[in-house]
Amino acid sequence: MVADALVNIVLFVPLGAALATCRRSAVGILTSALVLSAAIESVQLALPGRQSSLADVIFNTAGAGAGLLLARLAPRLLRAEGRWAARLSLAASCLAAGATLLAGQLLAPSLPRSRYEARWTPTARVEDPYRGTVLQAQVAGRSVRDDLDGSASVRADLLRGGAFRIVLLAGPPTSRMAPIVGIYDEDDRQIAIVGADGSSLVFRYRTRAASWQLDQPDVVLVDALAGVEVGDTVTIDVHRRPRGWRVLVNGEQEKVGFTVGHAWAVLLYGPGFPPRVQSLLGALWIAAVFVPIGYWARFRWESLVALILAMVAVGVLPMAGDLMPTPAIEIISAPTGFGIGFFFRQLNA
Repeated sequence: MVADALVNIVLFVPLGAALATCRRSAVGILTSALVLSAAIESVQLALPGRQSSLADVIFNTAGAGAGLLLARLAPRLLRAEGRWAARLSLAASCLAAGATLLAGQLLAPSLPRSRYEARWTPTARVEDPYRGTVLQAQVAGRSVRDDLDGSASVRADLLRGGAFRIVLLAGPPTSRMAPIVGIYDEDDRQIAIVGADGSSLVFRYRTRAASWQLDQPDVVLVDALAGVEVGDTVTIDVHRRPRGWRVLVNGEQEKVGFTVGHAWAVLLYGPGFPPRVQSLLGALWIAAVFVPIGYWARFRWESLVALILAMVAVGVLPMAGDLMPTPAIEIISAPTGFGIGFFFRQLNA
């Protein structure tokens, strides 16, 4: 997966940077990273459930090379002043705006043109299946069960925002995410899934990130099933809106979806991450984006444009795509990251 490759690169960046500070040669650094990575992959061959590949060795070594390059450039970049520093601040702001636009594209629905099938409370490859009973499942008023003859119509309905309705007799809470109703295609790819994770409701739809072999984040409604007893009749409705999704559980409505802070999730998403942790990671992601903008900011017009562009990237650009309005915690984290960068600049002055 692309996400795994990027993670492997990032993990070895510190090694390459650390070896560069020890004044090792470029050949020596890359050779050390290659040997270490090959040793790690060899050990994984003996571990059950772990896989090794030559690609991991290559990406790990590339990460060390990136760390080496970063370490060699860092002194010049950290000492930048005047117009050069202001232009770096503007460049960092442009990268932030580009990342926002990219996040909106990656987290938008991307449904393949293939044959679909619906599965009710599937048990295959599910550690703790949902024990409730599905009474009815529909997409845009069309009953879905087993092989879907009108797959093209179902796909069009899902992309248009057609209502996904499920009526079920509730089962006991699950220990981890378990699908209640899922739509899959002939290659066993997940198209759209409504599931339960403890007392929370989980909605998953195939995004462009998954099509690009990045990670697939979920939309989670915390404690949406908290008041439901085993055997209760539950009606779940999911409607797509221009930005986000409207989910109703027994008539109680909540609008959910992805924000610009969810960009981190396409690289390293953990389904077991509690929603509060995911919210914190989103805030940290935004803050990290603003740190270099603040570090290189100077009292020049380039830095003023950089700050305005960065705030537009966080507060306005998400609404131009498929993302929800940026929540308060992510808005606050933007000037916080800027301030942290400015503070470190003073320390390095």
